[in-house]
Amino acid sequence: MAAFAKKNFGYAAYANHRPIYPTTLFTAHLLPYHHGPTNTLLDLGCGPGTVTRPLGAHFTRAIGVDPSPGMLESARALTPPDKYPHIEYHLADAETLPFLPDASVDMVVSAQAAHWFDLPRFWAEMARVMRSGGTLAAWTYKDFVFPGFPAASLVVARYTYGVDKMGPCWQQPGRTRCQSRMRFLDPPAAEWEGVERWEYEPKVEGGAEDLKELGLKWKLGDVESYARTWSAAHEWGVRNEGGDVIGDMFADIRKAAGWEGEGWRERVVDVEFGHGVLCVRRK
Repeated sequence: MAAFAKKNFGYAAYANHRPIYPTTLFTAHLLPYHHGPTNTLLDLGCGPGTVTRPLGAHFTRAIGVDPSPGMLESARALTPPDKYPHIEYHLADAETLPFLPDASVDMVVSAQAAHWFDLPRFWAEMARVMRSGGTLAAWTYKDFVFPGFPAASLVVARYTYGVDKMGPCWQQPGRTRCQSRMRFLDPPAAEWEGVERWEYEPKVEGGAEDLKELGLKWKLGDVESYARTWSAAHEWGVRNEGGDVIGDMFADIRKAAGWEGEGWRERVVDVEFGHGVLCVRRK
């Protein structure tokens, strides 16, 4: 998360090139799981508001929280008040939310952010702000693969975690947690109940089948742009001034898959992400 706080981080690129979650995640899973009122939604680690806006449409009030001023600047630019009068953003950590009264939130969500949290403090603050019966839902996605192109997928893995590539540039334990499909998030049984987990691993059946749709058809250039938003890619650039690890990675991906030649960035490819979702209710 430290990379996201740096002034030279590409916030606009992050907003434009990160995966968009399927609306069925909200309409077919999170909202049916939820019980009771839909007055207040809290989106932790909201980034540019990727979830705050579409899921917030189902709530009277939606609050996005992020510790990065740059992320919030991007979120506010994408959330004009005349179109989203019920949405507000606050600069804060997930573990400290003094602007929220006790038992005032109906649903808390965290998309691709909970792996950064201080978990004991996080659970304590969630128990405070969540009403009885309210829903907490958190989800994460793993590294992408190219279905049907195992050699290209191996290149991604080598560059992502190789000790001579981006491996040492990931902040820990966040990255390991991210790869766990939310298994690291263990709700304290004294305060939470109704635990449900939905998981998917590319080419491995499991969990709710329609959550498999965090599979995308992207132009190869868009996949490249997404990889450039990785915190580790940013950190690698800081440590290796003048190099381009993502450019090198995509040169090797194209060679491995036979996607070379002019106009390669316009080639449409299948991309899949393993992912996990946790839902739990406040007692």
